[in-house]
Amino acid sequence: MAMPVRSQSSARTALHEPLRSRARVAGAARWPLLLGMGLGLLLVVLMAGEAAARFLGFGQPPLAMRDQITEYRLLPDREYRRFGNRIAINRYGMRSDDFRREELDAVHHVLLVGDSIVYGEHQVDQSQTLAQHWQRLLRERNPGQPWLVSAAAVASWGPANQLAYLLQAGPFPAQRVVLVVSSHDLSDAPTGLDADLPYRVQPPMGALHDLALVLQERSRRSSEASPVQPANSELPALRSLVSYLVSHHAQVLVVFHPARFEWDLPRPLVAETLIAEAARAAGAEFASALPAYRAASDAGVPLYRDGLHLTSEGNRVLVEWLHARSALASR
Repeated sequence: MAMPVRSQSSARTALHEPLRSRARVAGAARWPLLLGMGLGLLLVVLMAGEAAARFLGFGQPPLAMRDQITEYRLLPDREYRRFGNRIAINRYGMRSDDFRREELDAVHHVLLVGDSIVYGEHQVDQSQTLAQHWQRLLRERNPGQPWLVSAAAVASWGPANQLAYLLQAGPFPAQRVVLVVSSHDLSDAPTGLDADLPYRVQPPMGALHDLALVLQERSRRSSEASPVQPANSELPALRSLVSYLVSHHAQVLVVFHPARFEWDLPRPLVAETLIAEAARAAGAEFASALPAYRAASDAGVPLYRDGLHLTSEGNRVLVEWLHARSALASR
């Protein structure tokens, strides 16, 4: 009786084997389809992510080049869109209107010197930088006069970087020069380290790559802040910078730009005193922007974007104060 049972089982196995074979073949055929669908979905996600990152302003970081003299400089003759803002760099690596040094009219040229406060950062449009605010103001109040305000300023440049740039690219004919200095500049020495470079030297492979790099940079780079008791290692460089400016320009004003937390510290501030002494010893004027900032803040003007860098409204306040206290106000 056992033999027939085994025969029936074998028969059923033989009957089902073709079905299993067809199922295996169908399953194997589905893998390329599923793989293709997965890759297609991944491509759609990446394209959507790339579009979203570009919409948020990633993809075109301003580029710099390493330089043995200045440490780093912005690539000349470039234009970018960053976080919805226009960034235009002229032939001299300045974020201001283009010009030819040999054609400059010194009487109608104001030169600003500084770091990211003057540069404006990438959260401020080109039209809202200190240079453009003041240039627009001068042209509006003096129709027909060819006023130009240029900005020898790059983010994280200290006095040594600024002096090196002017020695390399300058002098630029200008009767009036304004040097903007903060407490942190007294200890802002060139390091040459890639971690301290606030710009890229190579373009990203796309907006998503740019976003990933920004997140990586923010995690490793400490924020620029003014110390309560600053070191004065860069005080000699500041003195040399002011002396250079005084020797090449008729009017030099050194402006102390305070961080927001410094408003609440006892005055006179240590850094403010050191900067004032360095300016006056070299024959330059000195002024602190703190009283103007306090008055604007009391009027409800949002001055700071992050406690150190100015908003567009803050830039306008600083420019109007500079204009009012300069000889240019009477023009």
